[in-house]
This record gives sequence, C-alpha cells and structure tokens, in this order.
Amino acid sequence: MEQQVFAGVILGAGSLVAGYVLHKLSDLRSEEVSYLHLVPQFRDFGRLRNHLKNSPGCAADVLVEGVVEKLGNAALYSEKAGIEGAARLVTTSTYTKVYHEESQKWRDLSNSMENVNLSLPFKLADGKGNFVRVDLVHNAGGFRQLLQKVFQEKTLPEQRTMGDFATNITLKEIPNGSLTREFLLVFGTSMGAYGNAVLMNQSIFSSGEIVFTPKEVGTSISGLISRNEMIAKTFKFLSFLFLFAGGSILLLSAIPIVFKFLKPDASRRRPLAVESGPDEEQP
Repeated sequence: MEQQVFAGVILGAGSLVAGYVLHKLSDLRSEEVSYLHLVPQFRDFGRLRNHLKNSPGCAADVLVEGVVEKLGNAALYSEKAGIEGAARLVTTSTYTKVYHEESQKWRDLSNSMENVNLSLPFKLADGKGNFVRVDLVHNAGGFRQLLQKVFQEKTLPEQRTMGDFATNITLKEIPNGSLTREFLLVFGTSMGAYGNAVLMNQSIFSSGEIVFTPKEVGTSISGLISRNEMIAKTFKFLSFLFLFAGGSILLLSAIPIVFKFLKPDASRRRPLAVESGPDEEQP
C-alpha cells in the first residue's frame, strides 16, 4: 500500500513539473507570436529597401514573402530526380526487429539520420523585379516544411545465411532494410520567412544588396504566424492537462495517508476481556 502511495506521489509531482514547464513554453511562444504581429511585413521588397535605409545600421527584423529563384548559376542538383533546387536534404531510415525480454515479443524499430543538409544562397523575389538574397535557409526553423520529396529508394535486407540468422536471433536484433529519401527546396516555391535583413554595400553608385538570414520559414507569412499560434495553444492545452492530472493524482494519493491518521487505533480501543473466577457461578 505504501509503495503505491509513494509511486502516486512521484507520478503526480512529475506531472506537475511537466505541466509547469509546458506552461512556461506556452508563455514564451505566446510572446513570440505577439512579437511577430508587430514585426514589419514586406511582400514588396522596394518598400523593404526604404525601410532598411531608415533603420539603425541599415538592418532590421522583418517578415518577408516571395518566390524562391536561382541566384546566378548557383543550384543543387538531384541526379536521381533530375531537378534543381536551392537546398537539399537526404535522410536514411534503418529498420530492425528487436526482441523485448519483458513482453517476450519482437518489435519493429526505426532509426533516422541526415546524410546531407545544406543550402546555397538564392533569390526571394516579389514579382516586381525586386529580390532579397537569402542565406543559410537550412538552419531556419520550419525548413523541412518547404521541401519537396523528389526521390526515395528502399533497400531490402541483405541475404543472410543460416549462421547469420542464428547469430541475429542470439543477439535479438534482426536488420530489416532501409529507406533513403531526398528532398529539395525547388525553385518556384512560395516562401514566407521571419529573420534579419541587412542592406549591404550601399553607396551613391549602388543601391546595395539586401541580405536576409531567416530564423523561421513557412509557405507564407500568415502560415508561419498561424503555426506559432497553434504551437502556443497546444503547449497551453498540454500544460493544463498535466497540471490537472498531477493535482488529481496527488490528491488521490493523499487520501489513504489522511485516513490512516484519522482512523482510530483499534488496539487502544479494544475492550479488555474479563476472566471468570473458579467460584463464580456459571449460568
């Protein structure tokens, strides 16, 4: 009984801590959403240039939206798909069957790793002949949501001899093939992004180049903001769920302890037995 109470207290306290952490994450994300609503938005990069000219250091945090285009001849090429793009991601997932002693069952497990994750500078164009140069987009949050899967290849498990198979059974892990996938940020993709824009090399002879380093990207500005709002709401809901569950578990765990202290001691309140003497008359 005491072990169950102790386990309940630990579980309840853990849920409360998790709820508190999620509550803080929700507050931080909500502050970020509020800030994004205040950040200047630009779909016309001529207006962005004027904004940067009047900003301290010709730099500012902004939201931009446009279409991904090639900068010069710079491009990443997928030999498998025959398509060019501004960024490339290649992942490999390996699959295995692992035997679990407790359940005495074989389970399918997978492990994924990134083989390639890189990008080249590219143009983000506004459709009016203006553009900004975008650098290091593969480091931005939400990057994968912009990518298009252009190729995938499944590798079957290697043929195994009876000796290899017996060894795998003994080790309780059997390889079950792999899956390689290739993704590209294809030219022509619509992109909205939040980040820092800087007006470079401005002079009386040149209007200068706008270099934009994204911190977070999406398919559009509205989509980027909506995603952050959804994340904040999700954190808030999970926070409430964990706090409610943790408080309930602690309350239920405390009930046996309270009853134990309130319950009268049976040994103290038990009446003493009166022995009959040998001379007393029996009815």
